[in-house]
Amino acid sequence: MDGNTIFKEYKKEVGDEKVTPYKDADGFSIVRMYPSKNKCFSKTQRIFIQIVNSEHGIVYNVNMTELLTDGDETEYSIVGEGKHKNKVTNYYSDRADCEFRFDSSKNIVIHQKTQKEFSANEFVEILVSNHLADRLCWKRKLNWVAAKTLQIFFWLSDKQYEKTKVSLDIYHYKKGEGKINTEQKNIEPFFKYFYISKNIVIVILLVSLVLGIFFQEKWMYGDFTLSNPVLILLFFIILFLCEKLSILLDKMIKDFLQQQETPYYERKVNLIERIHNYQFRNKFDLKIDIKHAQTQK
Repeated sequence: MDGNTIFKEYKKEVGDEKVTPYKDADGFSIVRMYPSKNKCFSKTQRIFIQIVNSEHGIVYNVNMTELLTDGDETEYSIVGEGKHKNKVTNYYSDRADCEFRFDSSKNIVIHQKTQKEFSANEFVEILVSNHLADRLCWKRKLNWVAAKTLQIFFWLSDKQYEKTKVSLDIYHYKKGEGKINTEQKNIEPFFKYFYISKNIVIVILLVSLVLGIFFQEKWMYGDFTLSNPVLILLFFIILFLCEKLSILLDKMIKDFLQQQETPYYERKVNLIERIHNYQFRNKFDLKIDIKHAQTQK
């Protein structure tokens, strides 16, 4: 690799405040103003782009940043999703599966999937255009569904789920900084046999009440009373199934929070952990058919 090849091919654009080559890598960073017609245009907000040409391909990060000044010192702080109100998309590339590579013999950027060729400036325009669009709109909706599903699972087991707190608990647990309290509380031992969480009991009572009101006229197995042996049998079957659900949820949550793995035991990723991890996977393929990014002739 002959010096900082990809940086040499980039020509500073209007709006670029800083274009800084890396000393220890083949790449560069750009601090760029937002377009004047964009809602994010301000005196302090900037687009911060980082590009590195690695052996696996081009690695990049694109973020909204906020200009912070302290005397003569200037810093750029990444703005989180909540503050920019989903007007733009902060994103980064997958280092293990790069979409683009730089061909140093032709000095062009090649899209791996389509083999389309772009100049360094056109590639930056692709990154900027994807940043200025709300690329994670549907992913946020799916994340909301995932979070609500986990909250219901935890609630049924008499626990609470909050994504950030749970992630921190797992992080501290892995570092050996305390033990997560997963003791089951508020268990109702029905007839000293059924081990059911309180919130599942609430659900049973509500569902039973609604079904009893709407379906008592369609009941075909004798009188719809507590003296009916069929109804009593059905009631105990429901309690049995709810006990199994309580025990299953409790075990899944414990396995998720206390992620223990030994040389003799390989931990399996259960449904709760898969749903939790899904919320952090925000990868998407870049849109390259952008009017600002034309294929190199």
